[in-house]
Amino acid sequence: MNPTTTHRPFLQQIAQHYADSGDLCDHCFVFPTRRACTFFKTYLKHSQQPKVATVSDFLIDQITHLKPAGSVEALFILYRCYVELTSGDGDEFDRFVHWGNVVLSDFNDVDMALVAPKDIFSNIKSWREISTDHLSDEVKEKIKAFFNVDFNNKNKEDSSFWEHLKPADEQSINGNEVMQRHAALWQILAPLYDSFTERLARQGKAYPGMVYRKAVDRIGEMGPDDFPSRHYVFAGFNMLSRSEHKIFSLMQNKGIASFFWDDASPALAIDENIGAKWIKQLVRDFPSPPSFTLDPIKDYPEVHVLGVPSNVGQAKCAFDIINELIDSKDIASNEEGEATDAINTAIVLPDEGLVAPLLGSVSPRVKRLNITMGYPMRGSDIVSLMRVVARTHRHARARVAPDGTKQWVFFRDDVRDVLSHPIIKAYYGREALRLEDALNASNAFSVDENIFAYSQLKSLFTTLRQSDSVDAAIDYLKSQMAFVDQLLTAMLSLPPREGEDKPSLSVQAAFLTHYRHVVEQIAQSFKEYGLNVTEDTFFYLIDRLVSGITLPFEGDPLQGLQVMGLLETRCLDFENMIVLSVNERTLPRRFRPKSMVSEFNRILYGMATIEHQDANWAYYFYHLLARANKVYLLYDARNDTLSGGEPSRYVAQLEKVHKVPLHKTIFNTELPAIKKLEIAVPKNDRIMARLRHFLADEKETPRNLSASALNDYVTCPLKFYLKRIEGLSDENEKGDFMDSTTFGSIVHNTLQQLYYPDVNGERREGKYNVNAEDIRRFKPEELRPTVMRNICKEYLSRDDDGTPLKGEAAIVMETIVLYVEKVLNYDLATLGDAPGAFFEVWECERERKTPLTLGSHTINFKFYADRIDRINGEGPLRLIDYKTGNDVTTFKKMDDLFVEKSGTKRRKAILQLLLYANAYVKVNEDGYDDAIMPMIYSLRKMGETGVLIGRTQLDDYRDINTEFLTAMGKTIDDLFNPKVPFTQLMVKDVDRSPCSYCHFAAICHR
Repeated sequence: MNPTTTHRPFLQQIAQHYADSGDLCDHCFVFPTRRACTFFKTYLKHSQQPKVATVSDFLIDQITHLKPAGSVEALFILYRCYVELTSGDGDEFDRFVHWGNVVLSDFNDVDMALVAPKDIFSNIKSWREISTDHLSDEVKEKIKAFFNVDFNNKNKEDSSFWEHLKPADEQSINGNEVMQRHAALWQILAPLYDSFTERLARQGKAYPGMVYRKAVDRIGEMGPDDFPSRHYVFAGFNMLSRSEHKIFSLMQNKGIASFFWDDASPALAIDENIGAKWIKQLVRDFPSPPSFTLDPIKDYPEVHVLGVPSNVGQAKCAFDIINELIDSKDIASNEEGEATDAINTAIVLPDEGLVAPLLGSVSPRVKRLNITMGYPMRGSDIVSLMRVVARTHRHARARVAPDGTKQWVFFRDDVRDVLSHPIIKAYYGREALRLEDALNASNAFSVDENIFAYSQLKSLFTTLRQSDSVDAAIDYLKSQMAFVDQLLTAMLSLPPREGEDKPSLSVQAAFLTHYRHVVEQIAQSFKEYGLNVTEDTFFYLIDRLVSGITLPFEGDPLQGLQVMGLLETRCLDFENMIVLSVNERTLPRRFRPKSMVSEFNRILYGMATIEHQDANWAYYFYHLLARANKVYLLYDARNDTLSGGEPSRYVAQLEKVHKVPLHKTIFNTELPAIKKLEIAVPKNDRIMARLRHFLADEKETPRNLSASALNDYVTCPLKFYLKRIEGLSDENEKGDFMDSTTFGSIVHNTLQQLYYPDVNGERREGKYNVNAEDIRRFKPEELRPTVMRNICKEYLSRDDDGTPLKGEAAIVMETIVLYVEKVLNYDLATLGDAPGAFFEVWECERERKTPLTLGSHTINFKFYADRIDRINGEGPLRLIDYKTGNDVTTFKKMDDLFVEKSGTKRRKAILQLLLYANAYVKVNEDGYDDAIMPMIYSLRKMGETGVLIGRTQLDDYRDINTEFLTAMGKTIDDLFNPKVPFTQLMVKDVDRSPCSYCHFAAICHR
């Protein structure tokens, strides 16, 4: 191996072969790619420049003179032919469009393979018909080997191979709609093909496969003098379809063609190499001129294999290699160390998704970069946005408004996804915030389309679901174009922000321009062919069109570092090759196209198969290495990706089969374990000043502490600091489903309206009696209307207008009714059968504020008691707290209220009730100083109602109050102690601790 050997590029060898030839003006050189054409012109030092063309340009411009039919146009023409053949009884276009593309692809493959459509698309009425002996010997041998079928035994009817193609009996077919539809479609494919191709031909148009079939027919009819050029040179091809093979053969027989094949790689000399299979046959079928001998290649280049975690990591590593090549003089540079000519170096991207990270990693030492691939449009912001919009429309539902008109509503989360999209936030930020505020205010599960009536984003939420006319469909597309125009204007008029990359803005603007062109193309097609479709079809067509578009980059292909896809490397050679994404499943990339033609029939008729894909990829890979000096193969070493961190099979083949020494490097993919961040916020003067606002002696801007706030402090002092001192919110963003806080509020309000109803819209004062008969009457007559009224107010943010609840709100209503009924049934059982039994309710849901002394500090304390009552107006005062969660109602010792322990729940609800009891006595110190029974109504499990020490009901809070006040006093003294910082909760079992659902966990890494 001699990696410093300089090999003449393949195209240069061809150019030098013709350098001393006579007049080349009557020659035409045909290559697989435009890049190859450009490089060949540079190599050819001749006074008379010949014609140079790609094979597709040669067939279109010089042979068939057909114009390429656009994919949407072809689909519309195909549908017209389909409707005519089915007499209007076929699928609507919205259903046709999905399998119509499959048919177009199959027609293309059939033409490329020169298969007679009537043969492959014939309607097989009897499954035995296909067992006729029309198979080639090669196919027979394959069938015999795999299926043990003896074709030579004429006395034996061996049909086992064909059993999988046997249709069900007529009765089962008639009973299966899918089979009927498939059979009907298959039956018309042959006449559909004839009708479709004839109509295209009348318009002077064709799809690629049709161009090749027509070219075969035309070349067969032409004489040598009928061609625009006297001689044609075909170079750099590696695998030919049947149509291409026929074209080459016809031109060879006419004596007007020469052929050059690049099979010099030593890897292709091995018969077992699948990449060499077809090219060896082509060399035999179409030998090169006797006077031409391809330079032999005996050695392999210096090969480095690098495992790099992530795509971005590969991109950055690629330019680290470029810098090394500059330093080692493998890439020419100036005195400043900048590359002056990197034309001898190429970065190859088998995965075009790496274009973006590569552009973000360009070395400042590389001043010229030529990208052949272009920016894939499917990764642009506008395509991403419209996919979100498409999903929003797909989920939309129609409903009838009170005035009888049909209106469309969208799911709230879908709308939020549109409003939060980067392109909307960047150019319609204020409008998005305004609409987001409107969504939050309404808190509705569904968003009416009328909310966008006067919005800048109106066109994104304009619906068409099923158009009544072609004009309506075109108007809909025009609204989409109007939005793109509006966005383009906003984008171009927006002043660049500091540090903003201006080229990225022009790229996005170019994407918008291309996107608008696609929509306009579809609109013109609908206008020409007059079809009615749903918006789903619009979005499908747009997405299908833009998925194949790349935004080309401008630049001189003969200068600078070359960046290209694997297919574009055909015919080209570079001294330094850097190949990214050399992972299995990416290189080679295998995909099975959707097709009506089975894999077996593809093999039988010589159509493209998976085997062809494998052979192509293998040839491309080994050709890359043929004349290079240094090759760097980078693969994604992450184990969580689709490729599983596995390098391509070609890497193993190089090492095991071809015995190439590989220089392997695997960058560390394991991140060091993150040490738990320990946070302690000292109480400086600012924090202490804020804390003093909670003290009773603070006269300016006093603030109140609640049981919830104190529970936060007991749970985690840092959480208290973030919420109560710095004002950060830990509430969930409103979603499409009711949160626990709103659910609890509705339950509380419903019970309050029974046990302590308002008086003329004002809060009641004084005691109020509720007896068993009141409860029994409330259940059937008032419970459901009260719940509905509260749901409308608390959740839907609207008045109860009698409209029945739908969807999630209706489901939640049933749950709330069930919970409230549990309370009512429990209270009925508590009153028992004694006549005249009642609850003497003292207050419900009343805000109370009082100074409360705990430890050595007196704080401002605020609380709401859900219900305070006495049974029959006597006995202990019951202080009741409704809980809709899983709060525990028992404890054994005071630590259970104050200490977070691994695997257990701290008794926060009991701590809250004991605080309420002390505060209530303080508020009523002149009116009540007797027994108070704390009661937790556990609505999920009413059998666990109460507060129990062990198994004994706590009848009077005073029995444990001294111990409670001591513990609570220490907690308050720590809170106001300037020497005690705000620290994190320290619990080893984080998964089951409060940290697992704390919204500040991302800040403190718990």
